Amino acid sequence: MSKPSIACSRKVNPEGVPKLSAAQVWKGLTLKARDPVSFIPIAKSSEIIEDLGNTFTRRVVLGDNPPITEVIVQHEGAIIYFESPETGHKVTNILSYDENNELILTYCFANGIPGQKFTDQVPAPEVLNQSAGKSVEKTLEVIRRMVADGTIKEE
Repeated sequence: MSKPSIACSRKVNPEGVPKLSAAQVWKGLTLKARDPVSFIPIAKSSEIIEDLGNTFTRRVVLGDNPPITEVIVQHEGAIIYFESPETGHKVTNILSYDENNELILTYCFANGIPGQKFTDQVPAPEVLNQSAGKSVEKTLEVIRRMVADGTIKEE
């Protein structure tokens, strides 16, 4: 069974949507890291089992799969690393800027995409970008909703 790797980037503030600040997106990413259930449709439950501040470990259930352990390391304002020793998955969330200083959110998936099963044939990069990229889009949608309802305050 193949375990494809892909990086998917999306503009944080495309035309036609309420604008988010870097601080708001970062706050949303840290909330997602600690409790992904609101952000990831297949996340059924999550529990922090060790907390050292910017480094912590969680157990998460994705879909009908058994729980997995993820070690998470946050680097303030820019990068969150997720690594599952059990599955070999490595995920990185990167908040960056393009050449016009526009915010970009990128998710990098290495050694497969947690919760997704693939056949022996690796999907084309364009197919992976569309499917895995939906997780970036969903995160931004949830962050916008959290800003609107006051869960994430204006910064």
